[in-house]
Amino acid sequence: MYRKAIAFSLFFVLTLCACTDAKQKTGAGKYGMMDSSTPEGAALLFFEALYSEKRDINLVISYSTPKMGRLLKSYHTTRSVQRHVLNLPYDNVPEMQIDTGDDVGRSEFATDTEISVFFTGLSNGDKVDDLRTVEMLRIKNKWLVNAIKADKYL
Repeated sequence: MYRKAIAFSLFFVLTLCACTDAKQKTGAGKYGMMDSSTPEGAALLFFEALYSEKRDINLVISYSTPKMGRLLKSYHTTRSVQRHVLNLPYDNVPEMQIDTGDDVGRSEFATDTEISVFFTGLSNGDKVDDLRTVEMLRIKNKWLVNAIKADKYL
Protein backbone atom coordinates (compact mmCIF):
# COMPACT_ATOMS: atom_id res chain seq x y z
CA MET A 1 0.00 0.00 0.00
CA TYR A 2 2.77 2.42 0.95
CA ARG A 3 4.75 1.57 -2.17
CA LYS A 4 1.79 2.46 -4.38
CA ALA A 5 1.31 5.76 -2.54
CA ILE A 6 5.01 6.63 -2.85
CA ALA A 7 5.05 5.63 -6.53
CA PHE A 8 1.93 7.68 -7.21
CA SER A 9 3.38 10.70 -5.33
CA LEU A 10 6.65 10.46 -7.24
CA PHE A 11 4.79 10.18 -10.55
CA PHE A 12 2.63 13.19 -9.65
CA VAL A 13 5.62 15.36 -8.66
CA LEU A 14 7.57 14.45 -11.82
CA THR A 15 4.53 15.19 -14.00
CA LEU A 16 3.98 18.52 -12.26
CA CYS A 17 7.65 19.52 -12.66
CA ALA A 18 7.61 18.63 -16.35
CA CYS A 19 4.58 20.82 -16.98
CA THR A 20 5.93 24.01 -15.43
CA ASP A 21 7.34 26.74 -17.65
CA ALA A 22 11.10 26.84 -17.82
CA LYS A 23 12.73 30.24 -17.48
CA GLN A 24 13.47 31.53 -20.95
CA LYS A 25 16.76 33.19 -21.73
CA THR A 26 16.38 36.76 -22.81
CA GLY A 27 18.43 37.86 -25.74
CA ALA A 28 19.04 40.98 -27.72
CA GLY A 29 17.80 42.11 -31.06
CA LYS A 30 14.45 42.52 -32.73
CA TYR A 31 13.21 39.07 -31.79
CA GLY A 32 15.44 38.40 -28.78
CA MET A 33 17.36 35.77 -30.69
CA MET A 34 20.86 37.21 -30.28
CA ASP A 35 22.68 35.80 -27.30
CA SER A 36 25.08 37.83 -25.16
CA SER A 37 27.73 35.18 -25.79
CA THR A 38 28.16 36.60 -29.31
CA PRO A 39 29.75 40.00 -29.98
CA GLU A 40 26.68 41.10 -31.95
CA GLY A 41 24.31 40.21 -29.12
CA ALA A 42 26.48 41.87 -26.49
CA ALA A 43 26.65 45.08 -28.57
CA LEU A 44 22.86 45.15 -28.92
CA LEU A 45 22.40 44.54 -25.19
CA PHE A 46 24.71 47.48 -24.49
CA PHE A 47 22.68 49.82 -26.71
CA GLU A 48 19.33 48.47 -25.53
CA ALA A 49 20.38 49.25 -21.94
CA LEU A 50 21.49 52.73 -23.05
CA TYR A 51 18.32 53.59 -24.98
CA SER A 52 15.69 51.60 -23.06
CA GLU A 53 12.96 53.17 -20.95
CA LYS A 54 14.81 52.31 -17.72
CA ARG A 55 18.08 53.93 -18.82
CA ASP A 56 20.23 52.43 -16.07
CA ILE A 57 23.85 53.60 -16.34
CA ASN A 58 25.07 50.73 -14.14
CA LEU A 59 23.56 48.17 -16.54
CA VAL A 60 25.27 49.91 -19.46
CA ILE A 61 28.58 49.84 -17.58
CA SER A 62 28.16 46.09 -16.94
CA TYR A 63 28.37 45.54 -20.72
CA SER A 64 31.59 47.61 -20.96
CA THR A 65 35.29 47.00 -20.44
CA PRO A 66 36.78 48.61 -17.32
CA LYS A 67 38.29 51.41 -19.46
CA MET A 68 34.96 52.18 -21.14
CA GLY A 69 33.12 51.77 -17.84
CA ARG A 70 35.23 54.52 -16.21
CA LEU A 71 34.45 56.85 -19.11
CA LEU A 72 30.71 56.12 -18.96
CA LYS A 73 30.61 56.47 -15.18
CA SER A 74 32.09 59.98 -15.42
CA TYR A 75 29.00 61.12 -17.34
CA HIS A 76 26.61 59.90 -14.57
CA THR A 77 23.48 59.42 -16.75
CA THR A 78 22.60 57.57 -19.92
CA ARG A 79 21.30 60.79 -21.46
CA SER A 80 24.74 62.40 -21.00
CA VAL A 81 26.44 59.34 -22.48
CA GLN A 82 24.12 59.51 -25.50
CA ARG A 83 24.87 63.18 -26.03
CA HIS A 84 28.60 63.40 -25.26
CA VAL A 85 30.12 59.97 -25.88
CA LEU A 86 28.04 58.77 -28.83
CA ASN A 87 26.82 62.16 -30.12
CA LEU A 88 23.60 60.30 -30.76
CA PRO A 89 20.79 61.54 -28.46
CA TYR A 90 17.50 59.78 -29.16
CA ASP A 91 14.13 60.11 -27.46
CA ASN A 92 13.12 56.65 -28.67
CA VAL A 93 14.99 53.95 -30.60
CA PRO A 94 12.53 51.36 -31.88
CA GLU A 95 15.00 49.70 -34.24
CA MET A 96 18.65 48.68 -33.99
CA GLN A 97 20.23 46.35 -36.52
CA ILE A 98 23.61 44.74 -36.81
CA ASP A 99 25.46 45.03 -40.11
CA THR A 100 26.32 41.42 -40.86
CA GLY A 101 28.45 42.52 -43.82
CA ASP A 102 30.86 39.99 -45.26
CA ASP A 103 32.27 38.80 -41.93
CA VAL A 104 32.58 35.07 -42.32
CA GLY A 105 34.97 34.51 -39.43
CA ARG A 106 34.07 32.54 -36.36
CA SER A 107 33.77 34.68 -33.27
CA GLU A 108 34.19 31.75 -30.89
CA PHE A 109 38.00 31.94 -31.23
CA ALA A 110 38.37 35.72 -31.63
CA THR A 111 39.40 38.04 -28.82
CA ASP A 112 38.36 41.30 -30.48
CA THR A 113 36.09 42.43 -33.29
CA GLU A 114 34.26 45.45 -34.67
CA ILE A 115 30.49 45.51 -35.05
CA SER A 116 28.49 48.10 -37.01
CA VAL A 117 25.09 48.99 -35.56
CA PHE A 118 22.40 50.85 -37.53
CA PHE A 119 20.00 53.01 -35.50
CA THR A 120 16.58 54.24 -36.51
CA GLY A 121 14.93 56.41 -33.91
CA LEU A 122 13.22 59.63 -32.99
CA SER A 123 15.03 62.75 -31.83
CA ASN A 124 12.91 65.85 -31.12
CA GLY A 125 10.10 64.35 -33.20
CA ASP A 126 12.27 63.75 -36.27
CA LYS A 127 13.23 60.34 -37.62
CA VAL A 128 17.01 59.93 -37.47
CA ASP A 129 19.04 57.11 -39.02
CA ASP A 130 22.64 56.69 -37.97
CA LEU A 131 25.48 54.20 -37.74
CA ARG A 132 28.09 53.50 -35.06
CA THR A 133 30.97 51.04 -35.10
CA VAL A 134 31.61 49.29 -31.80
CA GLU A 135 34.96 47.78 -30.84
CA MET A 136 34.31 44.64 -28.80
CA LEU A 137 36.78 42.72 -26.62
CA ARG A 138 36.37 39.28 -25.12
CA ILE A 139 37.38 39.30 -21.44
CA LYS A 140 36.92 36.08 -19.44
CA ASN A 141 34.65 34.63 -22.17
CA LYS A 142 32.35 37.66 -22.07
CA TRP A 143 32.06 40.14 -24.94
CA LEU A 144 32.32 43.77 -23.74
CA VAL A 145 32.20 47.17 -25.45
CA ASN A 146 35.67 48.76 -25.48
CA ALA A 147 35.14 51.78 -27.74
CA ILE A 148 32.49 53.42 -29.91
CA LYS A 149 33.51 55.03 -33.18
CA ALA A 150 31.59 57.55 -35.24
CA ASP A 151 30.24 56.71 -38.69
CA LYS A 152 33.33 55.85 -40.74
CA TYR A 153 31.50 56.53 -44.00
CA LEU A 154 31.04 60.27 -43.37
